Amino acid sequence: MLGLGIMTKVKAAARSLQRHANPAAPLRDPTPLSAANRLGPEDLAQRHRVLDRLGVRRLPYPFSGILALASDTDGSSRADYEFYSRLFVAERGLDFGDSVRLIDSPVGDFPGMKLFGWNAEPPPAGEYRAPADGLTFFETLREAYLGNIDHFHGLMNSGPKIVVLPVSPAADGMLVLPDADAFCRGGIHGAAPMPALGILLHGRVAAPDGAATLTVALRSGGTVGYRRVTDTATGWTPKLEAEGAATLFEPAGEIPVVPAVADIRSIHWGDAGTPVTTVGIVNLHRAAIARCADRLSCRYGIRLPLLTDCTAFAFAGEGSADHHARRNLEMLQGDPLPARYGRHKGRDVFHACYVDDLESFAYALPELARDLGLRFINPAGWTGETGADMPILNLIVPATARDGQGVYVARRALAPLADRDGAPDPDSANQGTLTISRRMAALLDRFAEGPDGCAWVLYTHLGNLRPKPADPGDRKAHFPDSVMDRLQDAMFGITAAARTAPRMMFTRASLAYDYARVLRGLAEHPGCLRRSRNRIDISSWTDPVLGGRCPDAVDELNGLTLQTDDPAGCAVFLDGRPVPWLARNPPDEGGRPSITVVGRGVLHEPLSPAAFASLPDTVTAENCRAEWCADGLAIAIDASGHACLRVDPGELTPVGAQSLLMHLAASSAGLSYCVEIDTRTGGRFRLFDAATTDPADRWPAGPLTAWYAPFGSAGGRALAIPFAGLRWTAAARPGGPLPSHPTAAVTIRLHGAAGDRLMVHNLAFNRPGVRPPLGDGDPLTVGGRADGAMPGDRVVASVTWNGRTTQAQTQVVDAAGWFLFDDLPCGAQATITAPTGATATIDVRRRTMALDLRHGARGRAC
Repeated sequence: MLGLGIMTKVKAAARSLQRHANPAAPLRDPTPLSAANRLGPEDLAQRHRVLDRLGVRRLPYPFSGILALASDTDGSSRADYEFYSRLFVAERGLDFGDSVRLIDSPVGDFPGMKLFGWNAEPPPAGEYRAPADGLTFFETLREAYLGNIDHFHGLMNSGPKIVVLPVSPAADGMLVLPDADAFCRGGIHGAAPMPALGILLHGRVAAPDGAATLTVALRSGGTVGYRRVTDTATGWTPKLEAEGAATLFEPAGEIPVVPAVADIRSIHWGDAGTPVTTVGIVNLHRAAIARCADRLSCRYGIRLPLLTDCTAFAFAGEGSADHHARRNLEMLQGDPLPARYGRHKGRDVFHACYVDDLESFAYALPELARDLGLRFINPAGWTGETGADMPILNLIVPATARDGQGVYVARRALAPLADRDGAPDPDSANQGTLTISRRMAALLDRFAEGPDGCAWVLYTHLGNLRPKPADPGDRKAHFPDSVMDRLQDAMFGITAAARTAPRMMFTRASLAYDYARVLRGLAEHPGCLRRSRNRIDISSWTDPVLGGRCPDAVDELNGLTLQTDDPAGCAVFLDGRPVPWLARNPPDEGGRPSITVVGRGVLHEPLSPAAFASLPDTVTAENCRAEWCADGLAIAIDASGHACLRVDPGELTPVGAQSLLMHLAASSAGLSYCVEIDTRTGGRFRLFDAATTDPADRWPAGPLTAWYAPFGSAGGRALAIPFAGLRWTAAARPGGPLPSHPTAAVTIRLHGAAGDRLMVHNLAFNRPGVRPPLGDGDPLTVGGRADGAMPGDRVVASVTWNGRTTQAQTQVVDAAGWFLFDDLPCGAQATITAPTGATATIDVRRRTMALDLRHGARGRAC
């Protein structure tokens, strides 16, 4: 296990070197969403001409617009999250990704939709009031790997903050604090934990020799030690009053667990003779944020592409603070700008210290943006731009934070609502479940009017419905089938009317922003795209805002559509390496065929009949012989001329899949083939080679939901089949079966001469933008639930990999009995034993595996 940890750190260091520092491009206005930083009409027209000359479509084929939801997790619970994931992703096949909090929030009531606690560790046992409140740490990781969690929310309140409290000196330097709740407005900060505490002692307190530390006693029991800060090179001079600087203390060890300000009973100061009348307690948050993000990136491979609700005070400019954080300014007693430091204005008044403290989020951007994958942020308190059609090149706007780090500000839209007479709707202020379906319908109406090349990321709080419905059906009432059918039809083109109308791509917010970033880069660096015959070469460039290479990986090209006269034979290369997965498209509305890059995010190990060889009932071969060879699965047809291989994939549920990746090669030009996917919801989807021009030709007749034939022959190359390119039969209707529904069977049919062979190299369901496939030895996350497990109990794993057996153990991570192993190598065999003695032996292959040790002596995958 130790070797894997070292390799993970080496990979992280390599990524850091790749994202070399580069000065941010100068901006006309430092305010994040200033119109001066956007591309004006002339700039847009010039860049559009460049893209047209390069043969780059503004939006992926066959779409004319993009719609995404960026749902803030405020007020969400497990029930909310599961409902929206099921509604959009599982039932409708729409690529929606919700958000969770990177860390807990100090303000408000957010039950459990978070990854880490204030100490940058997974939420401790018993933190959730009930298992139904929030996802467990393991579940959250698993949902992020699957793509159902797209972005992170809520660093707006991530300090630092100062709480000023009076103290009563006592003997031996004991400073006794009164009930802190009386001095913290509404109890918000008195009840909130802080990730780390700096103790500010008023009055230029001089620490006597040998007393450069102090001890904080907690009402709940125990103490926490602090040491005096001697390094003043940071340039920050903390103050409690304008006339007197203070002495700053910081945690003596790593980030301690301090439950709440209200839990501090007293502070023991070594010099009893020093007059101290007030104490300021300031949280130092930057270390916690960086530690959480580093752990996600280096240990779990989850990066932070998008953060919503980040403090606008990270940016210079009074206009920025006034526009994006007016409510925060009112909280700060009406000052024109946030305080540079905590200033004592009375015994019960404190100031938040957002900006110029080097421990604030404003100064955490270099670690996040340069090393840990952060590319886009949405500033604090900004609800969205009403009624704005956003050209894809203006979906993101460059900005520079106070630390000089460049970052893209992610724009969000708020589709306007009006009543039948055109007057503003009384529900216009609601961004939650009450209005989101109506806003989607209004935006689809606007899109039908023809704003080509635009993208909208709708701002919403999907979980913030008040009062909370007891029955999930109450949520469904806010998403009528009429709107969901229309949205699904616009995405997949199910009905004939939808196929002839402009198509709307529905995707995750981070994918939309990444697509905008790559398109902007190509428009500004046209020399990075070169053509020669049937080959297109793309060279990465230096991002002028973030620094580092763009695209950082081939998957960031997802959706890029390049016009070509030979889609069947055209190949694409990024920095000299072939781009493996391409969808080959028929002529678009302008009459030009094209190819589309499909980013890879395989949701399972590639389907292979060999994987089911130990289960003979799951594979049925008719008139053919199937055998493994070095290149994959070879299916040889017999003298009948017709052959069929049927595989039952068991519990395969490709939820969220947007395409199918296939690499099939025929041994002769006379061999034709098709792949059929039968779903448990009753659909049948037929995918076949270009030699077959009709879905009923040569193949058995029967009910068919949709079919796909690639434009031109793929010639044995890798082929990506986007589900948005399926041709639906007349009987198909929105709301019906989709190829991403649970799979009942996969059938490969052959037609040809005796001895003809089909080589199956790859067959996998794909969701672009999720974590890439595994390699042997890559670390995986394995977790599960165990009967009788109590907080602090140990779950033990015996791991065999490369002929060696090692032991690993972990603690149960929450009171619901969920345990977690986060460093088991892919390809290993692990025997996991719960405290009750229940065991499970598994082959560690999937990205995340869930075991159930609650049912009998042996566990099962779930």
